[in-house]
Amino acid sequence: MSAPDVSANVNGTVPTPNRAAAANGGPAVSVPLGLSLSQMERAVIEATIDMCDGSLPKAARILEVSPSTLYRKREIWDVGG
Repeated sequence: MSAPDVSANVNGTVPTPNRAAAANGGPAVSVPLGLSLSQMERAVIEATIDMCDGSLPKAARILEVSPSTLYRKREIWDVGG
């Protein structure tokens, strides 16, 4: 765990996607502590998609995953929540 991670835990938020972009003044997303890992993942993915005006391919590039991963996760969330 790095110093920013420890600081984030003390402050009650967890820094999320694309730390490099956030460190360089790019957008950052915070999620509250106390969520399960899957809830945090969903919050980060949905916030990133929103930040990209709904573009899953663009969000996938930021999150460094394939667009198919995001499409699949959204399908799962739509079916099972």
